[in-house]
Amino acid sequence: MTDGLPAVTPGQAAAQSHRARLLPGEPGADTAAAGHEVAAPRAGLRVLLAEDDPMVARSTIAVLRRLGHTVTHAFDGTSAWNRLQGRLGDFDVLVLDVVMPRMNGSDLAHRARAAGWAGPIILVSGLVMEIDPDALAMLGIRKFMTKPFLPDELDRAVRGE
Repeated sequence: MTDGLPAVTPGQAAAQSHRARLLPGEPGADTAAAGHEVAAPRAGLRVLLAEDDPMVARSTIAVLRRLGHTVTHAFDGTSAWNRLQGRLGDFDVLVLDVVMPRMNGSDLAHRARAAGWAGPIILVSGLVMEIDPDALAMLGIRKFMTKPFLPDELDRAVRGE
C-alpha cells in the first residue's frame, strides 16, 4: 500500500475478473474508438477517461456519451498524463482506473494535482480493496467507485451529485 492506496500490479488485476454492467447494447458502443475524442450529443462535461480494459472503456465511453458528456480516452496512465499535461483546461473531470499499466490511477492523480489540476477526480477499480479515506481526501478524490457500476451512478459521480 502506497500513500494509503493499495499497490496492485496489472497482473494481479488480470487475475481477478470483473465485468461492468455498462456493456452491450449501449448506443455507440461499437463506434466509440478508444484514443479518440468522441463528441457529445448535448451539453455536458469534458471527461478524460483513463481505462486499460477495452470492453470497459467502450461501454463507459458509450454511457458517458449517451449522458451528454464529451470523452477523451487514454489506454493507460502515461497516455492520460500525456493528454492532460499542458492542457489542464481541456477537461472538467478525470475518471481514472486504479490499476493500469505504465502508470496507475493513483500516481496519475498525484501528478495531475502537482501540475495544478484543481478539478474533480474519480477513481474506479474492478478489484475489491480497502481504500484509506484520508488518502483519497488528500488527493482531492471526489469519489471512489467499484466496478461494475450503473450508468446513473457514474453520471452522478461525474456531475458531483
